[in-house]
Amino acid sequence: MIKELKHYAIQPGCKSTPDVCPFQDIDLSAYIPKAWEVRYDELKVEYGTILRDDVTGTFTPQGACSDGRYIYRALVQDNNASTKLQKIDMYSGQIILEKENTSYTHANDMTYCSKDGYIYIAHANVTSKCSRVNPATLEEVNSFDIGGDTWGISYNAHDNVFVVGVTGSTYLSVYSYDWVFIYRIKMNNNYSTLVKQGLWCNQFYIFAGLDNRYGTVAGNEYGSRIMVYTWTGDFIKSIHLDIDELEWLHVQCDTLNGNFASRGTLYVGTYEGRDENDIKSGRIITYKFDLYPSQTVPAGRTSDISGGLNRIHRCQEGTNVKLFEGNAGNGTFSLNLLPNTDVGSFRWLVFFIYGSNYKTIKMLRTGTTYVLREHNLGNSADDTDIYMRELQLELQPDEKSFKIVHNICQRIKFNEDGTHYVHKEVDSFNLYTPIYIREIWGVV
Repeated sequence: MIKELKHYAIQPGCKSTPDVCPFQDIDLSAYIPKAWEVRYDELKVEYGTILRDDVTGTFTPQGACSDGRYIYRALVQDNNASTKLQKIDMYSGQIILEKENTSYTHANDMTYCSKDGYIYIAHANVTSKCSRVNPATLEEVNSFDIGGDTWGISYNAHDNVFVVGVTGSTYLSVYSYDWVFIYRIKMNNNYSTLVKQGLWCNQFYIFAGLDNRYGTVAGNEYGSRIMVYTWTGDFIKSIHLDIDELEWLHVQCDTLNGNFASRGTLYVGTYEGRDENDIKSGRIITYKFDLYPSQTVPAGRTSDISGGLNRIHRCQEGTNVKLFEGNAGNGTFSLNLLPNTDVGSFRWLVFFIYGSNYKTIKMLRTGTTYVLREHNLGNSADDTDIYMRELQLELQPDEKSFKIVHNICQRIKFNEDGTHYVHKEVDSFNLYTPIYIREIWGVV
């Protein structure tokens, strides 16, 4: 947080007198539905379906992932010994293939990349090593260094990016498909004292699997959590599981006209501990979940006409409708709405915006004035330049179009003597990249 700005440098094209004020992070708590801020009802084992409940012998279940048809699971005996990889049918729980000829260290988390068809294993155990594995043979293809120690890994097929958990912090790092660092996401609630186990993501949400088996969270009960975030680190919900040690998670999403993965099936893998003879065991359990519980609005018939819905007021609460797709950074633009439908037909809007970060999402309640902000954290170092962007837009009287009032970008440069220089571009698109709106969705 910047309390005071002492020196200012005016860039060409800027106002002669800069508009200076302290900058504060946007607090989205008022915009996120209150039902999302409380912990989800516990998903007890008795509410789920046990897909596998097996003795793993001297091996401990660790990371896993799925390609939507098979589960790929790692079993580790010792960090320096060969890792056992298994290919498991998602429907029957039957082991289809098993290999044990390569060490993937701790094999803490895995993800399936649909672009190249490989499995990626994050070794973890305080290492930045990652391995590509052929899912057909379970043989290692190659290994490489991610560039930073990581505890979790997941691939976002929609945006062709990887997200990894940064060891020893509450940051997630986003990388392009060819493993070029893009930006970091800071989680806006602190889970650092929980044991970090695995990640899953799509273009809308990031799910982080954590546990408290060793009671590291004072005053908190034992058990596991699945924490759900947006791609800007905004906290959505914590799902509590009565499992001592959650090892991995996978999500199979139900789809309904572009639904934001608000419901579906959770696949979780557990380590159940060891008996008196040091024989270990683990489970694979499935649960139905819904991020919008206790729905009261009856479902209506959906339509693909103009990307909208017929009888939108009758659609199930939580249904998502694409209202805009383009590249809006200035001027006025219209929403793609059906007759007799306007912005007021939705409980809130979701903006997909591009700025310094690859992609961010802001959820805002419907109203007349909207402010979208983004902070570029760079590498999260104290002396890294910070770019702060703000786009203001107003809903027009017809409630079917928006006018962008201004779109600014500010660069704050830190000096060795502790002072700061602010370079400010107002309503300009040629110096520091401002915010662009790529998609707008309405949530019924």
